[in-house]
Amino acid sequence: MFGCIIAVVHLSLYALFPVVYTQQIQSALDRDAAVIGEMLQTSDRESSEEFLQTYARKNQLGVLAQFGDETVSFQEGTIAVLEFLDSGEELSVRGSGDVETILTAHGAVRLQDGTAVRFQVMESTAPVKEAWRITRLVLPVTTLLSLVISFAFSWLYSRKVTRPVLAMMEETREMKVNFLRSASHDLKTPLAAQRILLENMLLGVGKYKDREKYLEEAIGQVDQFTNMVKEILDASRMSEFYQETSRISITEKLHSMLGEQDMQIQQKGLEVALQVPEQYTVTMNETLADCILGNLVDNAVKYCEDGGRVEITLRGDNLRIFNSCVPLQEEDLEQVFEAFYRPEYSRHTHAEGNGLGLYMVKEGLRLSKIPYTFQAQDDGMCFQMNLKKVRNFI
Repeated sequence: MFGCIIAVVHLSLYALFPVVYTQQIQSALDRDAAVIGEMLQTSDRESSEEFLQTYARKNQLGVLAQFGDETVSFQEGTIAVLEFLDSGEELSVRGSGDVETILTAHGAVRLQDGTAVRFQVMESTAPVKEAWRITRLVLPVTTLLSLVISFAFSWLYSRKVTRPVLAMMEETREMKVNFLRSASHDLKTPLAAQRILLENMLLGVGKYKDREKYLEEAIGQVDQFTNMVKEILDASRMSEFYQETSRISITEKLHSMLGEQDMQIQQKGLEVALQVPEQYTVTMNETLADCILGNLVDNAVKYCEDGGRVEITLRGDNLRIFNSCVPLQEEDLEQVFEAFYRPEYSRHTHAEGNGLGLYMVKEGLRLSKIPYTFQAQDDGMCFQMNLKKVRNFI
């Protein structure tokens, strides 16, 4: 790509250089002719010749002037032009067989004494040819250097930018594949169980003759599947909306979410301590904020032991959520943020879950670039996050 651009640029330079250079010379001659015409109108014969001689020498130009019937030349060099020419005519170089193109600009005025003056300003295109010759010598070198630099840049860009992006895309693809595999695996077992339940009801086997009772159980399982599918869809779409941010009150969110858990808190006889500032706001995506805080508060209450305590504190920028429970083992801590993973003991408790909560928390915090820790303590589990990067100080 870069090589093609460089080749086109150099070829354009090679083709356009003489044309543009020639046009610049012609434009300069036209300006010189205008200046000479203005000066001659205010001069007499003697002063006009002195002016033309000085102007030609100073600007390295050839000037040919006709005063009435007399033609006077003010020029030096290898070409002596003694007649009025059309711009672009070719003349032989004195003493050689070379031919040069002469560019001209013309004018006609009257001196102060009324003498008619016709003049011609001239310049050879020899400098253009010389510059073009040098350009042809230098152009291959600059082209080669440019190509080498472009290939080196392309290699570095590929190595430092493209490859990491491709690796990230591949990692994301693998994560999605693994997520879908885990989701399909986690759905197979309850679907198989429901199929068995429905078949036994259909056949009227044993206790399943009581269809009304087990139809109610089947509906409950369908509701669980619906919630699970919704959470799977929410988890798969998290990366689509995280860039839309707004100002959010963490204080209000925590009060609201604990209020939603009030019935479960009373049923389990939990002691809840909420210590947060009167107003603490952040700038982040509200859906992610609801997902992160909602899952953490729900887990803290859900997995807290009966009669235990839940502590939520926000000091400085550190949000700490603690619940008293059986601490997780080291091997569980290493896997607890994976999709659909649940510690073995939690499968046999009254707490319901599908193992997506902490996975969605991890993804939400990653997208929001919020650092966090999840650690076991002597009498429970503690989740901490630092909100400094998203805090709103206004």
